[in-house]
Amino acid sequence: MPTLIYFGLEILDPDWFYAAACLLSAIVAMSIGSSWTTAATVGVALMGIATGIGMSPAIAAGAVVSGAYFGDKISPLSETTNLAPAVSGSDLFDHIRHMLWTTVPSFVIALILFTILGFTEQASAENVSIGNVQEIISSTYDVSLIHLFPLLILVVMAIKKVPAFPAIFIGALIGAVWGYIFQPDLLASIAGGNGFVEKVSVVWKAMFDGFSVVTGDDNMDKLLSGGGMSSMLNTTWLIMTALMFGAVMEKLGLLAVFVRSILSAAKSSGSLITATIGTALVLM
Repeated sequence: MPTLIYFGLEILDPDWFYAAACLLSAIVAMSIGSSWTTAATVGVALMGIATGIGMSPAIAAGAVVSGAYFGDKISPLSETTNLAPAVSGSDLFDHIRHMLWTTVPSFVIALILFTILGFTEQASAENVSIGNVQEIISSTYDVSLIHLFPLLILVVMAIKKVPAFPAIFIGALIGAVWGYIFQPDLLASIAGGNGFVEKVSVVWKAMFDGFSVVTGDDNMDKLLSGGGMSSMLNTTWLIMTALMFGAVMEKLGLLAVFVRSILSAAKSSGSLITATIGTALVLM
């Protein structure tokens, strides 16, 4: 990620950053068929670039999510895009073609708005020294294009539709090996020693509990620190709780009653779509 941020600061113009982030996320998501993988890789790097050039992280996140969801929605590699026609018995590309009526206009509107927002924040971006951010990254990490190899492997596995568990495991394992080989000074400074056991311990702990980097700049410390499986536990607990709640509703028959009441009010395609949208908004 520091490598992506470093080189991204050289090629992305602040005026067009939001629109470029949205478009880039859409292209990647459409290529690999996964919005979450896009957000977790390219999206994280774009967030770092946004911080480096003084753009709003919140708007940058919106641009990434907008592009990633659009690309995932119209990608023939997406599991959800494949699931819907498979369940309903329709053709995959007919399904995608019909979704274009709503996804393309919304994406175009989003691109226009992100372009306007990018030009209105130009003054803020000029107040940040991009060279200073790059200097901090290069002094903390060994920056090279070879460090993009683990990300490339992950993207290739996503394109090949490798199941999530082995893909993430292999990507994390290669990343850990890459960190040990190419970031020895950083690992030694965090571990407090230069031995094999100390460095492996830092890599292992980083995978489940993240790590902290001290660069002398608070904003960069927040950007480059964190991670680990423990940072995702709150989301995991929320998902598990929601699944248990859904299982209870299904077992007691409450979900069937709820669905029947909605379907009874849906007398046409328009009313069915309205009922679906309304249900989603209420349950969220």
